[in-house]
Amino acid sequence: MIKKLNSFADDQEQKWEITGILGAILSGVIAVIAIISHPIHIPTIIIGVAGVVVIPTYCSIRAGKAKDKSEAIYKQYLNEIPLETLIKASSSPEVDLDSSRIIVSYLNENHPGWSFN
Repeated sequence: MIKKLNSFADDQEQKWEITGILGAILSGVIAVIAIISHPIHIPTIIIGVAGVVVIPTYCSIRAGKAKDKSEAIYKQYLNEIPLETLIKASSSPEVDLDSSRIIVSYLNENHPGWSFN
């Protein structure tokens, strides 16, 4: 049977997602501490609030790039698979949804006019 997309993914996507969440939490804590401290320290509040927005956004972009990279590697792997096998795998319950989506995308790009028949 055909390999699944997640067998080609490295752990970078998950690392970036976790880093984004932890960065947002840390930045939020910094902002809250700056707000409740006396006297209120405005620059630290600004840094904390900015971190809540910037860190998750940056990490999300990096996670997306890691996902795109694994999808590109998976599509290269699909080049080696016979067309009939790809068509069967695209609708097989043994293939997960993400893999199926990439297989269908690959078929649309490289085999115009293909069908499940």
